[in-house]
Amino acid sequence: MTHADLRQSNLRGANLSRANLLDTQLEGAALGQADLTHALFMAQGLPDPNTIAGLRGVKYIQLVPIGGTEAFPRKEILEGITKPGAGIQSLRQALQTAGETEVEKEVGYLIAKTSNTYRTPALRFLVSLVYEWPSDYGTHPQRPLRRLLELTLGCALLYLIPLAGVGRGGVNRLWIGAGPLDRLKRKTRRWRKQRIQVRGFTLPGYALLFSLASVLLMGGHGLPLFSLTGLGGRRPYSLRPTGWVTIASGIQSILSLYLIGTWAWLNLARFSLG
Repeated sequence: MTHADLRQSNLRGANLSRANLLDTQLEGAALGQADLTHALFMAQGLPDPNTIAGLRGVKYIQLVPIGGTEAFPRKEILEGITKPGAGIQSLRQALQTAGETEVEKEVGYLIAKTSNTYRTPALRFLVSLVYEWPSDYGTHPQRPLRRLLELTLGCALLYLIPLAGVGRGGVNRLWIGAGPLDRLKRKTRRWRKQRIQVRGFTLPGYALLFSLASVLLMGGHGLPLFSLTGLGGRRPYSLRPTGWVTIASGIQSILSLYLIGTWAWLNLARFSLG
């Protein structure tokens, strides 16, 4: 079907699976219930939005021909995917006009993911981290919470090392009220800062606690807590990372904040649109 003129054609329910739609003219064509599974969609023209409901196989559409940049220049491929008026952009516009929101999101994901494969490695990694890893370009609104849980538990495993007293980096316990006046008191000076070294079954609990503190308050800065051991007589304290733990905690905090913001934005957008 390469270079075919299918303008105003009735393609309702047509099996276009694995069809080669390179430069195929689809202006005003009726695509309702058509199957585009694994079809090479490099068509031209805006399909009829009034007859596009029920389009199938959109998430499996192929946007780049076999051979990729060997057959077509990279710039030409990106323009054929992203520029306004491109075939896949016209299909997305028709779906949006028809109110096919879920299918339109699948097309948007397909465009973003395919175009990202033709970027430079550094930019590809950055785009994947910002858009693909949290929610697959917005197609999975609840995924950021799962990523947040995975990040929290993964960092808790990492924090087992410094909390066990291994290496230079660690987590200090700072006693609240240990300011300049307390430094003049010999009795309280030794409690001003103390590196946490935990053994036994309480170690995972401390690691999870610090990981949660990193999520909520940038590494636990200023978080008032009491001794988990229950040994009375000690005042509330704050947790402060040192060494490489400061960097790890900071990165975790930034990623966690981004995941929470992404989840809130995606779900608020769904609520406002729905």
